[in-house]
Parts: sequence; C-alpha cells; structure tokens
Amino acid sequence: RLHSEQKPYKCDVCGKGFKRSSDLSRHKSVHSAEKPYKCYVCGKGFKSSSALSMHKRIHRDQKPYTCDFCGKGFKRSSGLSCHKRLHSDQKPYKCDLCGKGFKRNSNLSRHKILHIDQKPYKCDLCGKGFKRSSDLSEHKSVHSAEKPYTCYVCGKGFKRNKDLSKHKSNHTGQKPYKCDKCAKEFGHSFQLIIHERMHAGEKPYQWDVLWKSI
Repeated sequence: RLHSEQKPYKCDVCGKGFKRSSDLSRHKSVHSAEKPYKCYVCGKGFKSSSALSMHKRIHRDQKPYTCDFCGKGFKRSSGLSCHKRLHSDQKPYKCDLCGKGFKRNSNLSRHKILHIDQKPYKCDLCGKGFKRSSDLSEHKSVHSAEKPYTCYVCGKGFKRNKDLSKHKSNHTGQKPYKCDKCAKEFGHSFQLIIHERMHAGEKPYQWDVLWKSI
C-alpha cells in the first residue's frame, strides 16, 4: 500500500505528482503552448487527444461551410463547391448522345436512363430511328444517289465509307472472308458463300444465278 500511494514523478512547474514518468510527460503539455492535436473541421488545436475527441462532438451536426447565395450549410468545403454550381450557368457534365449539359454528374446519370432504347433521330424518308444525329446523317446517304466515297485506284464511288473499305481489298490482294471449317480465305463475301455451300454438299451455283440470290 505504501508503494500504491507513492507518486515519485513530480512536475517542476506545479508540483503535481505522478506514479509513472509517462504520465508526467503528458501532464507537462498543460504548461506549454504547444497544441499538436488539430481538428480537421475547424483547425482548432488541442494539447491532448482526449480534449480533441471531446471537441469533435460539437461538429457532429455542424455545417460550417455556408453558401453565400442561399445560406445552405455543408460539413465539408467540397460539398459547398459542388453546391455552388446550382447558382451558376456552368454545366460541365455533357450527355454524349444528345449534348445536353448538367451541373452534377448524378443528374447526367439519371438523364442517360432516358436514352435506353430511345432513338430520337428519325429519318424523314423511311422513318428509321437512330440514337445519334451522326448515325442518322450517315444513314441518309442510302436514300441519295450521291456516292461521296471514291476509290482512288479505280474511281468507283460508294455511299458509305465502310463499303469503300471492303472494295479496297480487291486492289490489295487481301482476303478478309475466312471459312470456319477449313480456314480458306476469300476476297469477297459471295466467294465464301459458294465455298461454304460446297462444304454442305450442295452443287456449285452458276455466277449469274448466285448474284441474283445474294
């Protein structure tokens, strides 16, 4: 019991005694101006972690970051920054389907749901719908006699760029159409069709008859 009451470690400032030197070291911070424990909300400093923990309770329902337009409060500065866009004309989040802008990414995400299965861009000639205006523009070439995509080798014109790309294989020796059964390659799709029918045991067709069937 004699030892249980002993406090050999004395503070040289106020004379208070402690059983352990570590307790004395912590106590000495009371007499210094140092406040190493900082509150991340308001920046206030404290000498001990326990004092900081008690202080944090006042911030639980506090919203120190206030909007100077409408007075709404926020716990963090990032929340206030996001909110301020509501009061400006900034709409940085753009829909890649219709081009409409939004102030928040969450609003853009909700908006995109409207485009699922929607095809708002309609062809005024055949009524076919498209999700993007660029797709509609490309489709419209089907209805015109214009053939803007020209082969630089033979001069033949095409309505679509992808048709020109297929045609170019005639001049390069490329054979993009491959048989799944024997791996033989062909330069044209109709050649592959004839070849596959032979695998099926069918008699080869005459060229003019096959062209009419494709």
